Amino acid sequence: MPESLSKKNYFNRDIAKLYWQTGVYDVCFDDESGKIKPKATVGNLRILLVEDNKLIQKINLDILEGAEFVVDAAADYDESMDLYKKHKYDVILLDLGLPGKSGIDLCHDIRRIEFQNKVHTPILALTAYGESAAEDSYQAGADDFAVKPLLQEDLLDFVVKWLPADNKS
Repeated sequence: MPESLSKKNYFNRDIAKLYWQTGVYDVCFDDESGKIKPKATVGNLRILLVEDNKLIQKINLDILEGAEFVVDAAADYDESMDLYKKHKYDVILLDLGLPGKSGIDLCHDIRRIEFQNKVHTPILALTAYGESAAEDSYQAGADDFAVKPLLQEDLLDFVVKWLPADNKS
């Protein structure tokens, strides 16, 4: 890991190590400001980020906020459902492996609510379990699926392809 990365006092060493190990460092950090450099700005669209792993949540939050998304983060089913009921989201990024009620349960329950209200929010399932979890996520109503961790460019591409056409830049 580069010396400059390990010495940054504003950034948790574990987060810095994960950024470095996944290859995100070269495309994410502005060496002068110490902030993430977005590949593209996609506007002030709202994302619900559901991730129980605080380290991965922090990385994804930094990437998405760096691209000027408004992001609400939740770590479990109840917190996610509360946020979902309070706000309208353009995209939901959903970890399938939540503690208690799973991401599959959350996806299914959101789809049930949306069916009743005749709306549809893209739900993008993320998991560390690999491709074997894809079928379950699609059956629960997910629109897309990816294995995490995702690099900055891949995460932004994954989200942007599900935005309404007039919001893509």
